[in-house]
Amino acid sequence: MFKIKVKKGFLAIIIAVALLVSSFIPLISLTSLAYAESSPKLWTYADCICVLNFIEQNFEQFVTDYNQAFSETQLNASYIEYSSIINLVEDDNFGLYIDFNGDNGYAVMTGNYNIYELKVEGDLQTLKETEEVYYSYIDGFLYVDENNIYQRIFKDEQIPDNVSTQSTVYPGQQEPGDGEILSTKIKDYVAKRYPEFVYESTNVKLTSGFNYGLQSSTSYYVKVPCDKNGDKLSGSYNKTEENCSVTALYNVLRNWTKKSFISGIDYSSCTDIRETIKKDFYYILYGIKHIRTVPTSKSVLSGGDTDSEYYYWEPNYEGHLMSMPNLYSNLRWYAISKYGLSPEKGINIDNAMDVATYVAKNTYSADISLSKTDSVTTAINSIDSGKAVFISMQDSITYGSHAVVLIGYQKYTFKINLGSFTLNFYAYFYLVADGWNSNARYFDPNVNSPSLEFLVLN
Repeated sequence: MFKIKVKKGFLAIIIAVALLVSSFIPLISLTSLAYAESSPKLWTYADCICVLNFIEQNFEQFVTDYNQAFSETQLNASYIEYSSIINLVEDDNFGLYIDFNGDNGYAVMTGNYNIYELKVEGDLQTLKETEEVYYSYIDGFLYVDENNIYQRIFKDEQIPDNVSTQSTVYPGQQEPGDGEILSTKIKDYVAKRYPEFVYESTNVKLTSGFNYGLQSSTSYYVKVPCDKNGDKLSGSYNKTEENCSVTALYNVLRNWTKKSFISGIDYSSCTDIRETIKKDFYYILYGIKHIRTVPTSKSVLSGGDTDSEYYYWEPNYEGHLMSMPNLYSNLRWYAISKYGLSPEKGINIDNAMDVATYVAKNTYSADISLSKTDSVTTAINSIDSGKAVFISMQDSITYGSHAVVLIGYQKYTFKINLGSFTLNFYAYFYLVADGWNSNARYFDPNVNSPSLEFLVLN
């Protein structure tokens, strides 16, 4: 995309040139990257230059309008020292980046007076040295990697901080947290927790015929709470293996194959392993009843063992041992042999990417190309194109460290008037197959900004 860096002495010439060339220089489409539907442009390159001109001519009023809206974070800038035309990903259009003098922050805005980000501190020197800059109002500043996948430039950027972190049970939840929100209650949840947010859109097309594997079904073995004599505790529930990543891989590979994005992977065949499990690599450790113990926090503090918890492992006969998906078993075995997957130890996202590509190629002769990214924009683009997304998360209130499959979303906005401009915030709520529940649930990444990484099919 044609791009200039604007300096004050050349402003009049640039505006004149921009007005002239904008009539016959077409925008270079970003749809090959963003998978966006073509739509009329709401503003032009020349409009962005005009916005810059307006701010420079009315800079004091611009600062005043911001400071009146935000009394706790004052903008102390006195002029614009640098500006650049950048690429706005969601809009598939030009945008304006302006850097205030000194360490007094920066802003990103559109050609029709919408502000996507305005910071009162910071000086992003990196952007001044980057030839082609992309910007997402969810991810912040981006670059495009060798696979045409968006990657974030600044890893510590987070989406809006105007959120509640109260330990309250909101509509659609059974307990406080950021996940397992009933899909039928998501609008009630958002209205209660984020009353300023306004609903914008939904994409739940991948939920049609929802049928995703659960960890309770794919686990070869289960952990059984018991007393010291080995009798199962009344009212207790068996715990699954630490197989969330392999289960999520199984689910995304099924989705990509069923939707014909890849071919050759047999996701439907199953095998009865109720007898052959006795030859499994882990059967001696987890298939034969051995009473084990783990001290509770109370017993550790007291130095005693009366509060120890007891458990044992056994084959998951209540699961799908009689019809274990072969695709899952193949993924599992490679994860065991290469990365040490066990009922008590999972694998990370880098391991998962290798497991998926290796098994696809060497078991099913299917060549697939995956990319890892922390860009929400990339994940949303994948959903909009009909492809599910593998998510690896850390520090979730509900899930802790977990892997799920993104299959849809709801999008909300929040706007603040700043004189001639409007400051916009955006938030997504993810519909996920979490491996725990038989129905898809919503996950709210806005509560405490958990660390999220995505695997997408290129």
